[in-house]
Amino acid sequence: MRGSFALLFIFVGGVIASLLLIPLALLGGRRNRAQHAVERLWAGGVLKIIGIEVQVLGVEHLPASGCVIAANHRSNIDIFAIMGAAATPARFIAKAELIWVFFISVGMWMTGHIFVRRGRSASGGRALGAAAVALRRGAWVLLFPEGTRAPADRSLGWKSGAFRLAIDAQVPVIPTAIHHGRRLWPPGSILPRGGVMVVEFLAPVSTTGLDSKAHAQLRNQVRDQVIARIGG
Repeated sequence: MRGSFALLFIFVGGVIASLLLIPLALLGGRRNRAQHAVERLWAGGVLKIIGIEVQVLGVEHLPASGCVIAANHRSNIDIFAIMGAAATPARFIAKAELIWVFFISVGMWMTGHIFVRRGRSASGGRALGAAAVALRRGAWVLLFPEGTRAPADRSLGWKSGAFRLAIDAQVPVIPTAIHHGRRLWPPGSILPRGGVMVVEFLAPVSTTGLDSKAHAQLRNQVRDQVIARIGG
């Protein structure tokens, strides 16, 4: 029953949140504090209705300004955990198919999230370019280097875009381990269920002085740290 109410709240609450974000953007610009509060209320409300408690570890590792948050991705609930509890101000790069889900995409665009069409290098380049601009202005940018949800309790291959981006902007990468999301809302399952999940921010990995050729080494270093925490 909780899962059904949560799905209803995702849609109805998403419409209300998007409608609120539009005037807030007109008054205060995109990605302002009032918008962050609306996002956190919506995503946090979803978690509350499902009965998911998010424990956040390592908040002290998040810098005051720009960073790339690189996290594993095994469940739809991962985004709600980040937005609703762990790092609401983070912008994330989302698949372009979400553009057609208007009740979400309007609010996402208004708050500065970035869309990318998977498999199209031009779209990916534009998305990373927009993310680089945001990073240089001090934003946190969340990426899932696996590119999509892992189908089982194992990690997919990590792509290099997030790490090229961090090197280009000369901002730190925050390895991020999301625990137990797949157990609470498995891929392919319609309804989520309650429980405890953990978002763990690990110590920053510096990119100062690195050039673009170091992206694979940086990717592997961050991936290994995350996998060591979650297993698989």
